[in-house]
Amino acid sequence: MAKNIISDSEEGQTPLDDVSGLLVDVKSRRELNDLEFKNNSSAARKYLLKRLTGKSAPFTYKWLQQVHKDMFGKVWRWAGTARDTDLNIGVPKEKIGSEIHKLFYDLGQWEMRKDPPVEIAARIHHRLALIHPFPNGNGRWARMVANIYLHRHELPIVKWPEDQKIFRPKYLKALKAADTGDHGPFLKLHEEYWQPS
Repeated sequence: MAKNIISDSEEGQTPLDDVSGLLVDVKSRRELNDLEFKNNSSAARKYLLKRLTGKSAPFTYKWLQQVHKDMFGKVWRWAGTARDTDLNIGVPKEKIGSEIHKLFYDLGQWEMRKDPPVEIAARIHHRLALIHPFPNGNGRWARMVANIYLHRHELPIVKWPEDQKIFRPKYLKALKAADTGDHGPFLKLHEEYWQPS
């Protein structure tokens, strides 16, 4: 069991108040980030390096949980399991399932209207981050799911910058604007880092 985690979360990260679900012993946020990065990279290889179909990426609630588990399951015991407490962000815990199902309904509407795929991916990303279904890792998971959507449609993925100090404030500002109904900055951010060939 992990002990003595340094609580040095950056702005916009879910605080690590409870580390009881850690499967590995870590002493710092940096060490934890490195382990999660390795786990996330493994999931990216699984979903973004092969051709995807409706069967391999069905966009169901169960599949969304599996993606989260693939991304964090070697680090956190609760990976892929919806949170059972309310956080200062996200929908109330009892509304997680219904809000995800509403997203799937909306996804069907966006596809029937033939909205641009990068716009749909941005909407998926925002809604999943807004729902915030898991105890942690929601932002990275939402970005991965949005990229899986693009990849499944045989389109390039959004390549988010690695320098988080410069990017993160802009990302959080656009995300907060989308929370209030102004999706323009969030879509613009996706288009900025999406490089169609």
